[in-house]
Amino acid sequence: MIRQYKLVLVGDGRVGKSCYVNRLMVNECTAMYYPTLGVSVYPKYVGFYPLIPATAFLAPFLPSNRDAEQNAKVCFNIWDCSGTVPFMGLEEGYYQNCDCAIIMFDLTSAEPLVQIRKWYNKIRAVRGNIPIVIVGNKYDLVEGYDITKGYVNNRFIERFFNQLPVNCSFVQISVKDNLDVLSPLMILANQLYHHNKDDVPRL
Repeated sequence: MIRQYKLVLVGDGRVGKSCYVNRLMVNECTAMYYPTLGVSVYPKYVGFYPLIPATAFLAPFLPSNRDAEQNAKVCFNIWDCSGTVPFMGLEEGYYQNCDCAIIMFDLTSAEPLVQIRKWYNKIRAVRGNIPIVIVGNKYDLVEGYDITKGYVNNRFIERFFNQLPVNCSFVQISVKDNLDVLSPLMILANQLYHHNKDDVPRL
């Protein structure tokens, strides 16, 4: 029997959430921006090799994760939640009974940590210590990007992520270039395989 998990995908508008889902589902990336109205739900099946908890973060880097044959398979029902203001009051209802979450932000944003904290605290308030992967998208724009315009450098962002609990991971991806787009799901699949809930502080 294939395990099914409810995954909420959150983040501010224009960070690439719907493009990310489109890449996962049909392996395409569109340059057109169509804001999500409320929420859209998509099932995504993922094969993975279960790892021990201490090494779950290595899941995306194992060559076997790229192969068709896997030891286990799960289905993520991905709730692509709107990040636009008119639908902001509905998000807590979308978080009910979710098993895990992806918080997506734009790596070229001027204030990414403000965005991350906002979504992180909302999810924790409703669902407690579920596994969360924080995903920095648009990595294709990072190389050579002018740091004075707001690029998130590694030292700055590591200070924040070092304060997060064990069940919160960080991945940089490029939906446009199809770079590491499966990594967040691989990490979540392994964390859910071993997950235990504990109380965590708000940031």
